[in-house]
Amino acid sequence: MSSLKNIKEKVECFWGERHPIPKQSGRIFHYYLSIDTQKYAVYERSRGADRVVAAHDKMVLVQKNSNKNQLILYPYYQNRFIFHKIYLSEKQFPNLIKGSNVLLCLFLPYMRQVRSGQYIKSVRLVVITDKAQIYHNCPARNKKFDGFSLAGDNLLFEESVIWDLPGRKYPVQNPTESDLERFYPNLPTECYRYHPMLNTDNEFQDRYGNGGFGKNTIVFENGRAVRVPRFYIHDRSVESNPFHFIGSGEKDHKMSLLATYRSNVTAGVRTCIFATSDGGRTWYCKYEFADLGEYEFRQGHAESFGKNVGNPIQNAGYDKNYKGELQLLKRKLIVPSESCKEPTVRIMWDDIGPIESIGTEAQLTLKTEHPHGLTTGNIVALSSNVSEDFSMKWMVNPTVGNNSAGNGLLFKIQVVDDYRISLFELVSSPDNNISCRHVHHINRIKDGWLIGTGEIYPNGWLLYFQMKEADTFSIKNANEEFRIIRLNSTEMSAQRTMGAFLTDSKRPELVYASDHDCLKREKVAICDQRSEKFDRNSTGIFKGYLSDIDNRQQHTVIFEASEPCFYFQELDSMLVFCGQRGQLGLSFDKGISWSKERIRNPVIHYYGANGQRYYFDDCVIFRK
Repeated sequence: MSSLKNIKEKVECFWGERHPIPKQSGRIFHYYLSIDTQKYAVYERSRGADRVVAAHDKMVLVQKNSNKNQLILYPYYQNRFIFHKIYLSEKQFPNLIKGSNVLLCLFLPYMRQVRSGQYIKSVRLVVITDKAQIYHNCPARNKKFDGFSLAGDNLLFEESVIWDLPGRKYPVQNPTESDLERFYPNLPTECYRYHPMLNTDNEFQDRYGNGGFGKNTIVFENGRAVRVPRFYIHDRSVESNPFHFIGSGEKDHKMSLLATYRSNVTAGVRTCIFATSDGGRTWYCKYEFADLGEYEFRQGHAESFGKNVGNPIQNAGYDKNYKGELQLLKRKLIVPSESCKEPTVRIMWDDIGPIESIGTEAQLTLKTEHPHGLTTGNIVALSSNVSEDFSMKWMVNPTVGNNSAGNGLLFKIQVVDDYRISLFELVSSPDNNISCRHVHHINRIKDGWLIGTGEIYPNGWLLYFQMKEADTFSIKNANEEFRIIRLNSTEMSAQRTMGAFLTDSKRPELVYASDHDCLKREKVAICDQRSEKFDRNSTGIFKGYLSDIDNRQQHTVIFEASEPCFYFQELDSMLVFCGQRGQLGLSFDKGISWSKERIRNPVIHYYGANGQRYYFDDCVIFRK
């Protein structure tokens, strides 16, 4: 059987490689020509047609519109007679959670370690499900490294592992936890399960001889090796899926990133940045954002803000023996500001007062001795010096203080009335003072990535994730420590970006686009002898010096857009802008001149390229 697979793969390669690359035509897969110019053409997907959801080099992955869980892999896009069908099913995707659907797909290039000290360029297909499982093809064939792939491995899938941050703990149902676990009773059963299955589980099958994954692994922090647990996901619903992303650009053989984009309003989600250096087999959480707990800016879901919670905390008979042991504290994050761009104290606590009693409701409800003054979504800790036999001891965080989240166990609250609150899991970072709703984009630059968040200040930040190593032979592993630098600091800074670039010069320039239309700008004078002034909106692409990042009034517009931005990336020296309603802007000279077009649907996702063909949600840009 193995020899037959080898022969088939070689025949496919022979005919696929030698098939001529098609020139521009009136159709690319199910995308039809809608715009044709001297420099580029735009193809748009016909309504109800199949969609290209991943592309790289000569490979294309198509998702059937009639069955979103059926994928068709074309190893050579120039020869559509060679293809393979992939079905999201337990048979092809071992240990798939029942009811799962395909959420996103991507091809990830990487350096595959085939033996000790030897690496080769390779590509993996990654499939992300709506229940927050990640799968990859071309499974590892060795316990120490990936090893050489076998014929047919491009159609074999293995579940990927995600590792958490140092200091994070995985919940367990019994109080005999290890230093990487936390006793956290009465959560839904799924919360305690491991995906992928532990290699110590009695049902574990080592299908590919790589040994699988255990409970923990080693990462590096502050120059030393530390152990981290599996990444904890409190709910497997699509709105709590931390692996859903938008705003991506080109992938890199050395490392790839993805970051969380979810609504984060009516359901809680861990908003994180993840990195992989082995084509998506192992992912590491490299950064986690906080939840501010206060929601001054509410766009689109005003009545729902603050309800981005984890699981409700259950009342396990705590009301019966409670004797007033607990004190309620409210967390307050000290964010960077104009007056203090690098606050040394990042967390402070307000003493709300004693908990007078506990309600009899199924969900844990606390009654304060005095009016609490809290609002739904606030983040609290329970503090007290209690005895070992206190039934609620597992919930107590006795070491919180200025600049400290103590043991990290905090809760979000929902206000019942002026005296009563109900408790929920807090699923965001307990001790980071940089908060956001979600991540808008990741832009590759020469020595790292620029990462932008939403919404506006104090949730709109721009981070520089640095990776200086560029040489093919300077191997960089995702479990290593990386420098992640916050660039902006104030309310008047560049913010809520949907794409950004940074030049390498003595005075670096920042180019960015925002999806906010009403950021405050300086007023414009009409002419002499006129007193009336007005300010313009904040749509478009802006350019300015990095040194002026906290004063966007110094930045100038280089592309005038009539819509807030949904996508802004540089793809092979082509700048691509797309607005909320389909306004398309293209530049081939670093933003000096622009072409404006109109497409039917906006661009949010970039799926990759085959040479001059760039695939997006519902369109293909063909660069001539």
